[in-house]
Amino acid sequence: MVRLEADLTSGHEARKMGGTMARTKVARGLHAELDPHLSFSQLDRAGLCLAWHEAEYRRGMTLSSKAAAFGRAVHEAIQAIDAALGGKTGGLGPDDLEAAKRRVSRHGDVLLHAKFSEWVERYAERANRERTQIVGTEVPVWAWLKIGAVGRNPLRVPVMDLERKAWTRGPCRSAAVKLVGRIDRLDRGPMQDDAVIIERKTWGHIPSRDELASSLQLGLYAWALRQPEMVEQFRLNPAREYIGRWESVYHGVQVEVALDVRTTDDVARKARDLVLRLIEDGTRPAVFHSRCLECPLSSGARCKVFRAELRGDGSLRRILRPSLGEYQKLGARITVFDQLHEQAAGLIRTRVEAVGGVLVEDGFRAELKHSKGGLPDQYQGKTHEELLEALKRQPGTRLHIRAAGR
Repeated sequence: MVRLEADLTSGHEARKMGGTMARTKVARGLHAELDPHLSFSQLDRAGLCLAWHEAEYRRGMTLSSKAAAFGRAVHEAIQAIDAALGGKTGGLGPDDLEAAKRRVSRHGDVLLHAKFSEWVERYAERANRERTQIVGTEVPVWAWLKIGAVGRNPLRVPVMDLERKAWTRGPCRSAAVKLVGRIDRLDRGPMQDDAVIIERKTWGHIPSRDELASSLQLGLYAWALRQPEMVEQFRLNPAREYIGRWESVYHGVQVEVALDVRTTDDVARKARDLVLRLIEDGTRPAVFHSRCLECPLSSGARCKVFRAELRGDGSLRRILRPSLGEYQKLGARITVFDQLHEQAAGLIRTRVEAVGGVLVEDGFRAELKHSKGGLPDQYQGKTHEELLEALKRQPGTRLHIRAAGR
């Protein structure tokens, strides 16, 4: 692992570099003017889709929506909970929980606020039990990633020239980039000198263990925590097997995966190849995947690949006799379209409520039907298992759409 003098990583040196080199239009990530670096999330986005990286980090496009705003509020509320937890010997109390809930209630979505409040109660109970294992929340981590020789640099991305120990925007024989990020929560594992890396999401695609094991973000966190500076700071054993944990607030789901030395070294090699592509290749091909709805290019269908899938003439249509690999990729596409369908249903439901419960349009009739829960008539005469499942049904109102003449 390369060790660089502290003054080369400081904001002062970055400002000096920015004053002597051509100014970039976007100050984010590798393209930042004052402190060029890669965030762990930036590299994760680039690994999923280079076009997403191009839009969000180089062109400065961001996703602005009610869901995104609510997600940010949830994340801020969780930060407040964790901060309160760190300063209290007796753990979290009712006042801490109510303060966190108020942060989310400002957005006015009663159902999402109720879902978040339920999660907060469960999280507080669990966090109070686990607080002796918590190393910290919003934990800053960093490391230098050696990427080798840079042959060309058409976008003039700043990299550290290791031979001259100075920033450059051109080719060089030995280069490194700085990785900087924050871990949502860092815990000690059962051996006390190992780590549990916790990454939280408000909602979204729930990864399988295989998907989580190949996650660039989690893998690079584990890799960074094995570098000498981080090992010394957090008193870790770099030879230990760490644990990566993904948590969904909305779904109340946890997925865990083991992150050993070999796994994290593989992730670091993948990251090096990806960084070189970001620097040396000016093209940004788009890829359809399970997180397309989080990309700003999906808003208004500005991505050609995403638009083709919506029209039905993209790669999804061409899968007539799928292989096993194509079948797995199809699952990711279905996830995206299920999310689109749910969002559209929510918007239509709002319109139906606004007009009094019935909406007739384009030859279709939409209305809200109330279910009393319990045992519907159609379950009469069914098996014992079917009856038990039916009795679990909860009261509620669902959206029902049919042809207007039926």
